[in-house]
Amino acid sequence: MNSACIYIIGTGTMGRGIALWSLQCGYNVIVKTRSQESLGKFNTYAEKYFKHSKLNESEINSLAEKLQFDLDFSKISQADIVIECVKEDVLIKHQLYRQIEPLLRKTAILVSNTSSLTLEALNQPLSDKTRFLGIHFFNPVYKLQLVEVSVTSDSAAWAKQMAIKFIDRLKKHPIYVKSSSGFVVNRILIPYILAAIKIRESGISAELIDNTMLKGGMPMGPLQVADLVGLDVCLHIAKNLTELDNIAIPNLLVSMVTDNKCGKKNEIGFYNYSKVKISNDCDNSAADQVIFNRLAAVIRHQIARCLQDQVVENIDSINIALELGAGFPKKLCDVAEYSEYI
Repeated sequence: MNSACIYIIGTGTMGRGIALWSLQCGYNVIVKTRSQESLGKFNTYAEKYFKHSKLNESEINSLAEKLQFDLDFSKISQADIVIECVKEDVLIKHQLYRQIEPLLRKTAILVSNTSSLTLEALNQPLSDKTRFLGIHFFNPVYKLQLVEVSVTSDSAAWAKQMAIKFIDRLKKHPIYVKSSSGFVVNRILIPYILAAIKIRESGISAELIDNTMLKGGMPMGPLQVADLVGLDVCLHIAKNLTELDNIAIPNLLVSMVTDNKCGKKNEIGFYNYSKVKISNDCDNSAADQVIFNRLAAVIRHQIARCLQDQVVENIDSINIALELGAGFPKKLCDVAEYSEYI
């Protein structure tokens, strides 16, 4: 696959990240852009990305020669792997698939980077479902090793093999998951974030909520994570998880997204990133214990549901997924605690 070509649709956070990491790993990359403006934004991001990399100028110039842009899908027939990274909306994805399927070469695979939608819901418009599968990357792509790989009963062996070679070349650690809403990481992470937002809604400060979980061993507080992911993204994923039990979307999340308070990317969410350094000085032991117990219970419940629904083969896969994809502590899940679900 030395001359293999990757075609990326979507120039948001994930699309950019997958494109540039694929480029670094030796692939030829074509990025579909909607306009000259989005092309310019991509180039600006790429310049910053490579400026902070360990690559020298000669290496960067060499990579630039392997990067192309496409405004109208005229180059999509060159692709061996087409990766869709558009909005988490079934209808938008369906419309895209109908548009591009006739343009794909017969040997190409179509990959969705969906983080919350089932593949069976997504593949409905496709006349050839054998080439379709899911590879969910995590942000930042260059740093986080995990990818969640999902297939359907229609996915062909050759398509799976092609995807695995791609994942290996990108130096990623695959976790094979059942096609289900949220897969593993988001099925656990998003309800945890929503529960934290619900506590914030009750008047408890963001600092106290986050610092409680930091003291409990988490590398970041849930509201800091929400700001990093993007509150709009959290809301989209949450809407796709409402079929699961105990998933309720807090009014606070909806109102913040409506007010464009979407987190770190626009400098305001649960924290104001343009003015205030996040404090780690809150201390309220009684409240700490209540908050920790409540949020830990949500994590435990969703882990148990993943095992009950056989989203993954075993508890070890959940441990790896949460560690590599969400930064949770190593071996968060105690096998003995979940033995009844195994």
